[in-house]
Amino acid sequence: ALSFVLQDYDVVLNETDPGLKLWWDPILSRPAELDLDVGETSGPFALFRLGTNETYANWDDIWPKDIEVTFDFSSPEISDGIGGWTRGRWICQDGVVRWDGPTDFYFGETGHFRIELMDATFDLPGSTEIMATITYVQADMSASPVSEPSRVLLLGFGILGLVVLGRRRLLVE
Repeated sequence: ALSFVLQDYDVVLNETDPGLKLWWDPILSRPAELDLDVGETSGPFALFRLGTNETYANWDDIWPKDIEVTFDFSSPEISDGIGGWTRGRWICQDGVVRWDGPTDFYFGETGHFRIELMDATFDLPGSTEIMATITYVQADMSASPVSEPSRVLLLGFGILGLVVLGRRRLLVE
């Protein structure tokens, strides 16, 4: 298992007109730690609350505005973000957030995990919890417990054993 330690996260979103004016509040305390085995996915967890104080969506709120969540992991050491967009819908009188899909994070030579944020809608005025999952896709094979000199030594003994076995067969025949 690998311990994923989320040291910090931040949300950059539209806070002024034109566009739906939004706010966010963290839910997941920091630092947050999660242990996963390769192939394992965390259960959905609440990351932050996203909302607006606007009472209705008008013409300037319907145009999509960018939103980004940046993640700062101390284990494995990596910083990256997930983007998406938000907008108001004047017919439904609600807000929408859509993410660009699952985002892959790479560490070491081959380490790989994926974060997925769930799309959501919320009433005007109102808010929603942004839910997330983490999937540990692949281990970092460069972090093998067998050192490089030990590998070479093991390979050498294996070749020597094959040579001895071959000579032994020649002597028997």
